Amino acid sequence: MKKLFLALFVLTTSVAFCQTTMDEYNYLKTGYGVQVNSGLDMKAGYSMMDKGATPLNGLTVNIKYLYRTNGNIFAGAVMIVTGLKNGKNNLPVQYFVVPAAGSDMNLWNSALGDISNACGGDKSGYQALMFALMHVIP
Repeated sequence: MKKLFLALFVLTTSVAFCQTTMDEYNYLKTGYGVQVNSGLDMKAGYSMMDKGATPLNGLTVNIKYLYRTNGNIFAGAVMIVTGLKNGKNNLPVQYFVVPAAGSDMNLWNSALGDISNACGGDKSGYQALMFALMHVIP
């Protein structure tokens, strides 16, 4: 029984520390793309882990994890999507944030809203991104 309580304590405290802040959300949504396209250095106090690219229904989804270097704490993820269409129009590279599991619900609503808005009526693109989203959080 003590082991069960210890396991639950460790799980709940690790989830409590694993939250995406609004600053981290904004960085993943816009700042990271600017950084990559401009050749700037990584945001101070953070590191990025590349989890690889996956082709899904004509899209390519590259997933990267953001970690706080102080304690190596997961801060969120970004799905970098190419090949997405909104109607008949090809969209430029899209950056979709995946907040950490313990994050504020408003961040999750924003993240899901961004995906829905970008996909418009592209049901297969939306389904592919939802599938990718379910497999992103470590």
